[in-house]
Amino acid sequence: MHAESHCKMKNAAGIDIGSGKPWVAIPVDRDEKPVRRFGCFTADLHAMAAWLKECDIETVDMESTGVYWIPVSG
Repeated sequence: MHAESHCKMKNAAGIDIGSGKPWVAIPVDRDEKPVRRFGCFTADLHAMAAWLKECDIETVDMESTGVYWIPVSG
C-alpha cells in the first residue's frame, strides 16, 4: 500500500470464502492479529461475528466461489 493511500471505509472487513475455512481481514489497528481464519461450523461463524463486532466492524466485503458464502451471509 502506498503512503498516500486513504481508507474509504474505516470500519470495513474483507472475507475470502472458498471450499475451505474463511479468511477474515480487518484494519490493522483493530486487533493484534488482524487476519484470522475461522471454521465453517455454526459456532465458528458466531465466533467470527463476535470478533467483528468487538473490532467495531460495520460492513464486510465478501469474495466467494460457488455457494460457500450462504452460511456466512445468513
